[in-house]
Amino acid sequence: MKRSKNHYELQHLIRLVEFKAQLNWDSFKFSIYKQLLNTIKDGRIFSANITKADGSARTITGRIGVKKNLTGAGLKYDPGKVQNIIVFDMHKNAYRTIKLDRLNWVKIDGQKIQINKENNYNNFLRSIENAD
Repeated sequence: MKRSKNHYELQHLIRLVEFKAQLNWDSFKFSIYKQLLNTIKDGRIFSANITKADGSARTITGRIGVKKNLTGAGLKYDPGKVQNIIVFDMHKNAYRTIKLDRLNWVKIDGQKIQINKENNYNNFLRSIENAD
């Protein structure tokens, strides 16, 4: 079976998360940010769980790169510099910002990937085994 480019990008993202124990958090966060954007850049639908500023959890189902409801004003900052991901939430029909520091997990093509720095390596391995 021929694998798509997106399949290999997803596998690379998983490998990055596997090696996070060997990296400091800032290096890991930058690597994960770049690879996550590469994996979902083609308008792929994904789910993400974040911790909101008030401490509650929120699960978003969305896409990036959506042009719907844009005003033309644009953002007043560069989300890449602070490693934020601008997502169109398909359930709320609105744009949301995912701060990488608050990202707990992301689910792409049925594979749930634990990302938050508080998650340990063994929990990550169990989540990958359960995704298969």
